[in-house]
Amino acid sequence: MAQNKEKKIIQTWAKLCHAVGSTRPGKLKKEYILEKWCPENTLDQKFTKQKRPILRKILVDSLEGILSPDDLPTNVTRTKEFKHLWIQVHGEIDIAGQNDFRKWADGKIKELDDELWEDLPKEYLSQLTVAYLRLKFLKSSINNIIISHQDWIKEQTSKLQKLEKLVKANPKLFNKQHSKNLNLANERISDAESISNGYSRLIEDTEQHLAVITGDHLFHAQNMGANLPDYIENLSSDIVNKNLDIFN
Repeated sequence: MAQNKEKKIIQTWAKLCHAVGSTRPGKLKKEYILEKWCPENTLDQKFTKQKRPILRKILVDSLEGILSPDDLPTNVTRTKEFKHLWIQVHGEIDIAGQNDFRKWADGKIKELDDELWEDLPKEYLSQLTVAYLRLKFLKSSINNIIISHQDWIKEQTSKLQKLEKLVKANPKLFNKQHSKNLNLANERISDAESISNGYSRLIEDTEQHLAVITGDHLFHAQNMGANLPDYIENLSSDIVNKNLDIFN
């Protein structure tokens, strides 16, 4: 992570500490915060009362780019400071977590059930959730572009239609060059429509790609190629040996 972004995340996170009733770290340095302000797995009641372990996790996840509202107290995630931190980490998209990702995946992949999700390692679920958040950001950005594109196309089409009527109604006032310009304008509008359709396909392709990756992770999480458990292998060996004894 770029040093400047890390600094901004820590500064924004420090404001969250104050907002939820915790003491701000004396130094806004990652090493100090993680080693002194709240050591890992601390049992210090003072730290626990100030929500420092929770805030520590929030900082670590933020710096790793996997900040999620999942398993966090609502009195933390509903603060404007958490929203500001979220924007620093993920950009201008609505706060969403693993449950939102799972709902999206359930709509894209048929025959998913809770057991398949339960077998997915947490780190994979976190990574996929972040990918989903980036997809949301991409969709939001591209949709804004598409809207601007469509507005431009609508405006240009309206102008073109008016000019075409004008030229058609007054053939003695306009020459071939005017008609040529109208044809060129028509081509530009068609090009713009193609570009707009391309943006839509990009969103669809990206969603499909994430669905494929998600399905692959869920499939391999079942570990179907694993060796048989020892007790089954031992049981099988015992049965074979006993059956062989019959012929002795």
